[in-house]
Amino acid sequence: MKSTRSQARPAGISLIELLVVVAILGTLAAIMLPAIQKVREAAGRIRCAANLKQIGLALHQYHDTHGSFPNNEKVAWSVQILPQIEQDALFRHYDPTRSPFDPPNASLGESRLGVYTCTSDASAEQAFGWYIMNFPHSSDILGLRLLDVRDGTSCTGQAFELLREDLGLAWYLGPAHPIIAGNNHRGFHVLFADGHTQLVAPIVSAEVLKSIRTPAGDEVVSADRY
Repeated sequence: MKSTRSQARPAGISLIELLVVVAILGTLAAIMLPAIQKVREAAGRIRCAANLKQIGLALHQYHDTHGSFPNNEKVAWSVQILPQIEQDALFRHYDPTRSPFDPPNASLGESRLGVYTCTSDASAEQAFGWYIMNFPHSSDILGLRLLDVRDGTSCTGQAFELLREDLGLAWYLGPAHPIIAGNNHRGFHVLFADGHTQLVAPIVSAEVLKSIRTPAGDEVVSADRY
């Protein structure tokens, strides 16, 4: 008499089944990784724009209190607006009569402030500043009053995003120089004097950049040029 009991299948999976699973996972990863990267880049752009908006709000609050925007001659602009970004303790810690490289001022470099830091700077050993201001010259927005921005606050840049390799200064040193640079494949963010931010194209001309930086040069540039 034949047995009607079915034979049990051996436990585990075969090599062919394992290879099929690995191939499926590899295909899914190849499809998903570019999408994940795009999401991360979009999140970084949103964070950068939010940082600049917060800086812009702090600058305008400083202007309301002092009658002008901060200059960058003796104390960095990024230190002067600390009370406006709810960092009063750090502001009181800074001694304006001493060099920024001397104690207690140098210790500010140990504090990483999110508003001055790009999201991709998490691995940096020191808290670098990711945004620059115009120089405190008579032809630039920093240190001036809103009434001096004759080209229009919506056309005059006030703060600019930088590339990581363009940095080298801690945030409390107030990075400020005329070289404006951003991510060369997506452009860079600009905070305008009226408080709005915009992503400027990486192929924008030097002439347009100069027009954005000067507040009273009779150079009104429309947004479609950058």
